[in-house]
Amino acid sequence: MQQILSDIGGRVVMQAPVAHTVIGESSWEAAAIIEYPSPQVFYEMATSTALEDAADQRRAAFRDQFLIPIPVGWFRGFDPGETVNARCDIRHWTPQDLGQVETAFVGGHHTQATDSQAQGLVSDERLAGKPVWMLNLLNYEPDGGKARHDAYVEGGGNDFPGGNLGRQYGIRLAYPGRRAFPTLIGATDWDSVAIATYPSPDHFLSMGANTDFIALHEGRKTGLAETYIVAMQPIVP
Repeated sequence: MQQILSDIGGRVVMQAPVAHTVIGESSWEAAAIIEYPSPQVFYEMATSTALEDAADQRRAAFRDQFLIPIPVGWFRGFDPGETVNARCDIRHWTPQDLGQVETAFVGGHHTQATDSQAQGLVSDERLAGKPVWMLNLLNYEPDGGKARHDAYVEGGGNDFPGGNLGRQYGIRLAYPGRRAFPTLIGATDWDSVAIATYPSPDHFLSMGANTDFIALHEGRKTGLAETYIVAMQPIVP
Protein backbone atom coordinates (compact mmCIF):
# COMPACT_ATOMS: atom_id res chain seq x y z
CA MET A 1 0.00 0.00 0.00
CA GLN A 2 2.88 2.36 0.72
CA GLN A 3 4.18 1.81 -2.82
CA ILE A 4 0.74 2.36 -4.32
CA LEU A 5 0.37 5.65 -2.42
CA SER A 6 3.79 6.78 -3.55
CA ASP A 7 2.95 6.01 -7.17
CA ILE A 8 -0.25 8.11 -7.16
CA GLY A 9 1.05 11.05 -5.10
CA GLY A 10 -0.78 10.15 -1.89
CA ARG A 11 0.71 10.39 1.58
CA VAL A 12 0.14 9.34 5.17
CA VAL A 13 -0.76 12.48 7.16
CA MET A 14 -1.22 10.70 10.49
CA GLN A 15 -1.26 7.12 11.67
CA ALA A 16 -2.25 5.90 15.12
CA PRO A 17 -1.37 2.24 15.72
CA VAL A 18 -2.56 2.77 19.32
CA ALA A 19 -6.22 3.73 19.70
CA HIS A 20 -8.79 3.28 22.47
CA THR A 21 -12.52 3.97 22.21
CA VAL A 22 -13.52 6.33 25.02
CA ILE A 23 -17.11 6.93 23.88
CA GLY A 24 -19.07 4.87 21.37
CA GLU A 25 -20.24 1.33 20.80
CA SER A 26 -17.38 -0.25 18.83
CA SER A 27 -13.87 -0.75 20.16
CA TRP A 28 -11.53 0.79 17.60
CA GLU A 29 -7.88 -0.24 17.69
CA ALA A 30 -6.12 1.98 15.14
CA ALA A 31 -6.69 5.05 12.99
CA ALA A 32 -5.03 6.86 10.10
CA ILE A 33 -5.47 9.88 7.84
CA ILE A 34 -4.40 9.47 4.21
CA GLU A 35 -4.26 12.39 1.77
CA TYR A 36 -4.98 11.88 -1.94
CA PRO A 37 -4.38 14.42 -4.72
CA SER A 38 -8.08 14.35 -5.71
CA PRO A 39 -11.24 12.24 -5.42
CA GLN A 40 -10.63 11.06 -8.99
CA VAL A 41 -7.17 9.77 -8.09
CA PHE A 42 -8.63 7.95 -5.09
CA TYR A 43 -11.32 6.36 -7.28
CA GLU A 44 -8.78 5.25 -9.87
CA MET A 45 -6.64 3.70 -7.12
CA ALA A 46 -9.65 2.03 -5.46
CA THR A 47 -10.67 0.37 -8.72
CA SER A 48 -7.14 -0.55 -9.86
CA THR A 49 -5.79 -4.07 -10.26
CA ALA A 50 -2.81 -3.04 -8.11
CA LEU A 51 -5.06 -2.41 -5.12
CA GLU A 52 -7.15 -5.52 -5.79
CA ASP A 53 -4.00 -7.62 -5.73
CA ALA A 54 -3.05 -6.08 -2.35
CA ALA A 55 -6.53 -6.11 -0.83
CA ASP A 56 -6.76 -9.71 0.42
CA GLN A 57 -4.59 -9.04 3.47
CA ARG A 58 -6.56 -5.88 4.24
CA ARG A 59 -9.89 -7.71 4.10
CA ALA A 60 -8.52 -10.50 6.26
CA ALA A 61 -7.10 -8.08 8.84
CA PHE A 62 -10.13 -5.87 9.49
CA ARG A 63 -13.15 -6.98 11.50
CA ASP A 64 -14.73 -3.55 11.01
CA GLN A 65 -13.77 -0.08 9.83
CA PHE A 66 -14.92 3.37 8.78
CA LEU A 67 -13.55 5.06 5.68
CA ILE A 68 -14.66 8.69 5.93
CA PRO A 69 -13.71 11.34 3.35
CA ILE A 70 -12.96 14.70 4.99
CA PRO A 71 -11.68 18.05 3.67
CA VAL A 72 -7.92 18.52 3.74
CA GLY A 73 -6.12 20.58 6.35
CA TRP A 74 -4.99 20.85 9.95
CA PHE A 75 -6.34 23.74 11.98
CA ARG A 76 -4.58 26.97 11.02
CA GLY A 77 -1.37 27.36 13.01
CA PHE A 78 -1.39 23.78 14.33
CA ASP A 79 2.08 22.29 14.84
CA PRO A 80 1.93 18.52 15.51
CA GLY A 81 5.19 18.62 17.46
CA GLU A 82 4.16 21.45 19.79
CA THR A 83 3.09 20.86 23.39
CA VAL A 84 1.05 23.19 25.59
CA ASN A 85 1.34 23.36 29.37
CA ALA A 86 -1.86 23.43 31.38
CA ARG A 87 -2.50 26.46 33.59
CA CYS A 88 -4.54 24.62 36.20
CA ASP A 89 -4.07 21.62 38.49
CA ILE A 90 -4.40 18.28 36.75
CA ARG A 91 -5.61 15.30 38.73
CA HIS A 92 -3.92 11.92 38.25
CA TRP A 93 -6.90 9.65 37.66
CA THR A 94 -7.23 6.07 38.89
CA PRO A 95 -10.10 3.63 38.29
CA GLN A 96 -11.25 4.32 41.86
CA ASP A 97 -11.52 8.06 41.18
CA LEU A 98 -14.00 7.46 38.39
CA GLY A 99 -16.60 6.23 40.86
CA GLN A 100 -15.99 9.03 43.33
CA VAL A 101 -15.50 12.17 41.20
CA GLU A 102 -18.14 13.46 38.80
CA THR A 103 -16.88 14.07 35.28
CA ALA A 104 -18.91 15.11 32.24
CA PHE A 105 -17.33 12.39 30.13
CA VAL A 106 -18.44 9.38 32.19
CA GLY A 107 -22.05 8.33 32.73
CA GLY A 108 -25.05 6.63 31.24
CA HIS A 109 -25.70 8.95 28.29
CA HIS A 110 -24.74 7.96 24.74
CA THR A 111 -22.33 10.93 24.58
CA GLN A 112 -20.45 9.66 27.64
CA ALA A 113 -18.07 6.79 28.37
CA THR A 114 -19.30 3.71 30.15
CA ASP A 115 -17.58 2.80 33.42
CA SER A 116 -15.60 0.06 31.66
CA GLN A 117 -14.50 2.40 28.85
CA ALA A 118 -13.35 5.06 31.31
CA GLN A 119 -11.53 2.52 33.47
CA GLY A 120 -9.89 1.14 30.36
CA LEU A 121 -8.67 4.63 29.43
CA VAL A 122 -7.02 5.34 32.78
CA SER A 123 -5.59 1.80 32.93
CA ASP A 124 -4.16 1.80 29.40
CA GLU A 125 -0.40 2.01 29.95
CA ARG A 126 0.13 2.81 26.27
CA LEU A 127 -1.57 6.19 26.83
CA ALA A 128 -0.72 6.94 30.47
CA GLY A 129 1.01 10.29 30.93
CA LYS A 130 1.46 10.78 27.19
CA PRO A 131 -0.01 13.25 24.72
CA VAL A 132 -3.28 11.91 23.36
CA TRP A 133 -5.34 12.95 20.36
CA MET A 134 -9.11 12.61 20.68
CA LEU A 135 -10.82 11.80 17.38
CA ASN A 136 -14.46 12.96 17.47
CA LEU A 137 -17.06 11.56 15.07
CA LEU A 138 -20.27 13.58 15.33
CA ASN A 139 -23.86 13.24 14.20
CA TYR A 140 -26.15 16.05 15.27
CA GLU A 141 -29.71 15.78 16.52
CA PRO A 142 -32.03 16.81 13.67
CA ASP A 143 -33.83 19.67 15.45
CA GLY A 144 -31.24 22.27 16.36
CA GLY A 145 -28.58 19.80 17.44
CA LYS A 146 -25.74 21.46 15.54
CA ALA A 147 -26.56 24.87 17.03
CA ARG A 148 -26.55 23.41 20.56
CA HIS A 149 -23.26 21.64 19.93
CA ASP A 150 -21.72 24.77 18.36
CA ALA A 151 -22.74 26.74 21.46
CA TYR A 152 -21.03 24.09 23.63
CA VAL A 153 -17.81 24.43 21.62
CA GLU A 154 -17.91 28.23 21.68
CA GLY A 155 -18.62 28.16 25.42
CA GLY A 156 -15.10 26.89 26.04
CA GLY A 157 -13.59 30.11 24.69
CA ASN A 158 -12.25 33.14 26.50
CA ASP A 159 -15.53 33.75 28.34
CA PHE A 160 -15.39 30.37 30.09
CA PRO A 161 -14.90 30.80 33.87
CA GLY A 162 -11.16 30.97 34.49
CA GLY A 163 -10.41 31.67 30.84
CA ASN A 164 -10.09 29.66 27.64
CA LEU A 165 -10.43 25.90 28.21
CA GLY A 166 -7.58 25.18 25.82
CA ARG A 167 -5.14 27.29 27.82
CA GLN A 168 -6.42 25.94 31.13
CA TYR A 169 -6.06 22.28 30.19
CA GLY A 170 -3.42 22.36 27.46
CA ILE A 171 -5.87 21.51 24.67
CA ARG A 172 -5.19 22.20 21.00
CA LEU A 173 -7.54 21.78 18.06
CA ALA A 174 -5.69 19.76 15.44
CA TYR A 175 -8.54 19.36 12.98
CA PRO A 176 -11.63 21.58 13.16
CA GLY A 177 -15.13 20.14 13.10
CA ARG A 178 -15.66 20.25 9.35
CA ARG A 179 -18.56 18.59 7.59
CA ALA A 180 -17.65 15.10 6.41
CA PHE A 181 -18.52 13.64 3.02
CA PRO A 182 -20.67 10.47 2.87
CA THR A 183 -18.91 7.48 4.42
CA LEU A 184 -17.39 5.09 1.86
CA ILE A 185 -17.03 2.12 4.22
CA GLY A 186 -19.08 1.76 7.39
CA ALA A 187 -22.71 1.94 8.41
CA THR A 188 -22.85 5.60 9.52
CA ASP A 189 -22.63 8.83 7.51
CA TRP A 190 -21.05 11.26 9.98
CA ASP A 191 -21.97 14.93 9.94
CA SER A 192 -18.61 16.16 11.18
CA VAL A 193 -15.12 15.04 12.21
CA ALA A 194 -12.81 16.85 14.65
CA ILE A 195 -9.53 16.09 16.45
CA ALA A 196 -8.48 17.73 19.74
CA THR A 197 -5.14 17.05 21.43
CA TYR A 198 -4.49 16.84 25.18
CA PRO A 199 -1.18 16.55 27.07
CA SER A 200 -2.50 13.31 28.63
CA PRO A 201 -5.74 11.44 29.38
CA ASP A 202 -5.56 12.99 32.87
CA HIS A 203 -5.99 16.43 31.29
CA PHE A 204 -9.05 15.22 29.38
CA LEU A 205 -10.74 13.78 32.48
CA SER A 206 -9.72 16.73 34.68
CA MET A 207 -11.41 19.11 32.27
CA GLY A 208 -14.48 16.90 32.43
CA ALA A 209 -14.54 17.25 36.23
CA ASN A 210 -14.63 21.05 36.09
CA THR A 211 -18.07 21.96 37.48
CA ASP A 212 -18.55 24.74 34.94
CA PHE A 213 -17.64 22.36 32.13
CA ILE A 214 -20.14 19.79 33.43
CA ALA A 215 -22.88 22.40 33.01
CA LEU A 216 -21.56 23.43 29.58
CA HIS A 217 -21.45 19.78 28.51
CA GLU A 218 -25.26 19.63 28.43
CA GLY A 219 -25.06 21.30 25.01
CA ARG A 220 -23.01 18.40 23.73
CA LYS A 221 -25.36 15.84 25.26
CA THR A 222 -28.47 17.41 23.78
CA GLY A 223 -26.83 18.29 20.46
CA LEU A 224 -25.53 14.87 19.41
CA ALA A 225 -27.60 11.96 18.16
CA GLU A 226 -24.54 9.68 17.81
CA THR A 227 -20.86 10.10 18.54
CA TYR A 228 -17.48 8.49 19.03
CA ILE A 229 -14.44 9.75 20.89
CA VAL A 230 -11.37 7.64 20.16
CA ALA A 231 -8.12 8.29 22.04
CA MET A 232 -5.13 7.97 19.74
CA GLN A 233 -1.37 7.82 20.17
CA PRO A 234 -0.44 9.31 16.78
CA ILE A 235 2.60 9.27 14.54
CA VAL A 236 2.82 12.32 12.29
CA PRO A 237 5.50 12.02 9.55
